[in-house]
Amino acid sequence: MSSSQCAESSHAFFKKYVSKRNLLMDFILRFNRALAHQCQEELGADHVDNNEKLVLKLPLEMEKQMAEIYTHKIFLKFQDELWHSLVIMPQFIRENATHKMYVVESSPKEGVRRVREIAYDKELDFASCKCKKFESEGLLCGHILAFLRLFGNIPLPNQYIMKRWTTGAKCQIITDKQVVEISGQRSSMLTWRAKLFQLTLEVIDKAIIYEEASVIMNDGLQSLLGKIESIVSNTKSGDISEKR
Repeated sequence: MSSSQCAESSHAFFKKYVSKRNLLMDFILRFNRALAHQCQEELGADHVDNNEKLVLKLPLEMEKQMAEIYTHKIFLKFQDELWHSLVIMPQFIRENATHKMYVVESSPKEGVRRVREIAYDKELDFASCKCKKFESEGLLCGHILAFLRLFGNIPLPNQYIMKRWTTGAKCQIITDKQVVEISGQRSSMLTWRAKLFQLTLEVIDKAIIYEEASVIMNDGLQSLLGKIESIVSNTKSGDISEKR
């Protein structure tokens, strides 16, 4: 995705929760609540991906393949494009040393037929369409899917599968600012940080509404901070003694 697309997507999401009329404190609370809701939605989507079975509509190898690779949400979009590709038949028009050119005529929509051109790069073994759906969304359009079906009932080639839409996208290697892999204890620390941050946001959202609850929370955090600082201090003292 381009940086402008990422920004537009983020703006659209946060506009549901905040506005320029919010005071600073109110803005911070709303912003944190938006992050919490976003995290909750991701957990719900992960549950669906791991536990709900997709319904296949076509006897095509690539549909079966992508049902196991894509997330549910992305697969349904892919399946819709694959379904529409059945009524599209690419027509070969010309060829040169590096490319083969095809045209496809989409089914009429609102009485208008659209003609798209597909360019197949022989050296790269890659097809691109004038509609630019793959370049903008990372998902193949029905035009290219129809072109790929000319090769028979084949799986979807790897060059058309964007990792960000797969169920394994979150399993990639995590690195720090120095591009060093984060694993073991450091990875566990990040997991705990995310859990504690989420829990803290939930407590703040509930406590801030009532003054008495806010006072209880403030006293509790002050007491908790003191205990944590004591543990940190004792740990550092122990480390120094061991070094001596």
